[in-house]
Amino acid sequence: MPGKKIAFPAWLKNTSPNENIVISSRVRLARNLKKYRFPQAMDKQEREILLSKIEQQILKISLKPALQFYRLRDMDIMQRGILAERGLMHLESAREPDYTGLALGPGQSVSILVNEEDHLRTQVIYEGLNLERCLKMSQQLDEQLSRGFELATHKEFGFLTACPTNVGTGMRASVMLHLPALTLTRGIVQVLQAVLHMSLAVRGFYGEGSELRSMFFQVSNQVTLGRTEEEIIQQLVGVIRQIMDREKDARQKLVKDESALLEDKVGRAKGILSHCRMLGFEEALDLLSILRLGAEVKIIPDIPKTVFNELMLQSQTSHLQLLAKKTLTGTDEFLRRAEWLRKSLKHYLSDKKKRK
Repeated sequence: MPGKKIAFPAWLKNTSPNENIVISSRVRLARNLKKYRFPQAMDKQEREILLSKIEQQILKISLKPALQFYRLRDMDIMQRGILAERGLMHLESAREPDYTGLALGPGQSVSILVNEEDHLRTQVIYEGLNLERCLKMSQQLDEQLSRGFELATHKEFGFLTACPTNVGTGMRASVMLHLPALTLTRGIVQVLQAVLHMSLAVRGFYGEGSELRSMFFQVSNQVTLGRTEEEIIQQLVGVIRQIMDREKDARQKLVKDESALLEDKVGRAKGILSHCRMLGFEEALDLLSILRLGAEVKIIPDIPKTVFNELMLQSQTSHLQLLAKKTLTGTDEFLRRAEWLRKSLKHYLSDKKKRK
């Protein structure tokens, strides 16, 4: 990773039949080693010893291509920021990387974070609604990791974790949803209330700790104790399918009954993205969301979903800095984001260019 170009993650490049609503699925397993204190309570020497021990076991994992292990302090802050923006670590780890490691698999679909909140956090991300596939791969990695360690468990409670809310399976399963029609019709309020009543969590674009400020939502399990991983996944998949149906109905309603409103929203988004000179990330995310909806309901010519995925990713601060090859602050960041989006979308939004 140090000194190398950071490629787009596979889950952004691959396609899935349901990805116009479901962007990605993720399963994360938190594990800790027995007889070791949690990372927050460990001193520097303990963290270094544990990091080296876990690194040796990770390199034994049978996966093709093999996992690559990195110590975060060997990366520059821009590289760490990019990985944080992709959900592979917390922003705090990007700022304070000492004695923390990260193993990355092909396409960044598989990752193992070491010495962050827990000793081990195995994460698998795939495109679309693929929670079962994520779980299967996570379990395979978990089984191989556990061969070299005695994990911290309790015969009544299950896996012990740094955060009490993860005790039990230690699993957090989540799905990133794009729900512009429900947001525009205000149906999202009723949907979110129903989701919360089912003991599920709803978060914003950045997941845990992020606010609900855009049209992208992460829905995840809150219960980790007293249920199997498969039962948790089954419930979450069922809920996600219901939300997908509600979003499809909302889109049909917009097209049929409120076409003028929808065309106005899409037209405004197109105009701003074509001509703006300064743009913040949250505004960019909302505009791209509306434009994506416009393409999906055929108000504007089709734009590949992978293009929207890449624009969404690269509009973030660290990704913009990588494009600019320098640190961007304040106005410079807003100027660069607007310029990059204008250039990236010019081919697709030009009224003069005839496209099939």
